[in-house]
Amino acid sequence: MRQDAASLGISPLLRWSWSGMKTVLASGSGGDLSWPASPERELELELAALGTVPIPAYPLIAGASRPLGYLIKQNQEMGLVGEERNGANMSVSCVTRHLPAEGGNRRHVIPEGGSGTGKTALSKIGLRPFWHDVVYCTRLTGPGLERRVGSLDGKILYIEQLDGNQPEQLRYLMTEGKLRVIRSERDSSGRFVSTECELPGEPVLVSTAVGTVDLQIRNRASSLGIDESKEQTTRIIHSKLEHWANVHVDDGESACAQIRLIDAKCKLLGQSVKEVKIPFAMQLEQGLPKALSMRRGTDRLTSLIGATAFMKAALDLRPLVKLKTRVGRYVYVIALPEDLSDAMYILGESFVDSLTNSLEKARRVYEALQENGGGTSISIAKVLGLSQNSTREHLNDLVAQGYANITDKKIPYRYEAKPHDAPKLKLQASFTETDLKNWFDTQFPNNNADLITPPEAKTGFESSAASIGVVGI
Repeated sequence: MRQDAASLGISPLLRWSWSGMKTVLASGSGGDLSWPASPERELELELAALGTVPIPAYPLIAGASRPLGYLIKQNQEMGLVGEERNGANMSVSCVTRHLPAEGGNRRHVIPEGGSGTGKTALSKIGLRPFWHDVVYCTRLTGPGLERRVGSLDGKILYIEQLDGNQPEQLRYLMTEGKLRVIRSERDSSGRFVSTECELPGEPVLVSTAVGTVDLQIRNRASSLGIDESKEQTTRIIHSKLEHWANVHVDDGESACAQIRLIDAKCKLLGQSVKEVKIPFAMQLEQGLPKALSMRRGTDRLTSLIGATAFMKAALDLRPLVKLKTRVGRYVYVIALPEDLSDAMYILGESFVDSLTNSLEKARRVYEALQENGGGTSISIAKVLGLSQNSTREHLNDLVAQGYANITDKKIPYRYEAKPHDAPKLKLQASFTETDLKNWFDTQFPNNNADLITPPEAKTGFESSAASIGVVGI
């Protein structure tokens, strides 16, 4: 006789998730569910709840957590050569399609680089485990989107290559999660009448780019800079020759199946998730540049922290807050400092988004101070060809971060560089179990929720005990 999840000893986190799912399925409620209440779907979700992901007790990739390193290794087993950070970014971004569209949870990624550098290989290998939810096209038109039947919610829209002329409808889908169009069409009698149509659902966008990308699309996505180094070229050549020289019976299918299982667990949990929360988020404020570009840059960082936390929560590795009133979405996923560390690992030594520009300008201002023995916002702006206001902002940020001093407060102020390495992004977060309990008591004072912390989540706390200093760029 077939047993249910509880009787088979499934962990408490997934046990209540599964029992909640069955209640929703049985009642027919929960209008935001994107899949039918069929026996086949119930079985698929139950198997996802029961499946085990064999994450080792030791790190597989230097600088990455155990689960993230495991994900990277599975991508490599499927044939991805190098590109550890970009492969991880692709995978965690794809699972965000299971999160609510509201709140900027869903991440869009665009691998960029020269022709023949491996952008398509990165995309197709990264998308292989999720292909059942991929809507694939080599060219996208506005009318094609407007006339599409069915929701794009929970889907991945893969465009082979952005050509710089993408329809404006794509921008609305990436942020609003809905297209609503009023147009004129002929009715059955041949007369033109006004009709309304709606395409719901915000998909996760994945595409490649060689040249110019529409600025509004770029601002809504994270660019993945392809590794074009000589070392990466050597690795790719070796991999191609090795492929022709040897028989590969498995062809990466076992690794692909493991990522599918992680994705299925994310889908199971995602149906209940209301939001991902980063309780230590305010600790990051001091380290982030106060530049206009950070209005979007901050979202890219926090959404990546949330994405890694969500993936780990699906694997029983993160605390959850469960509202006692289980109506609609009733679960909060709690990110830990380890997720900040993983997000910074994925972003790597160079941001290829708006954050890069800000930090690069800060470096130039710092170097100009060093080379000129100090200066004012006016003199440094002239040297670098920047606006005086922008230069003053960077100078004041350098002072706040300890890279420079104000040596004369007569207007305009005079600044001098402190002996130091070039400015780097340094984000720190310290968050213990006691901090979590205090945060929970503050956020949910009316005893209307339960805090569930699995034993496996303790590694996320342990890594933050001495206050993580994560250095990016």
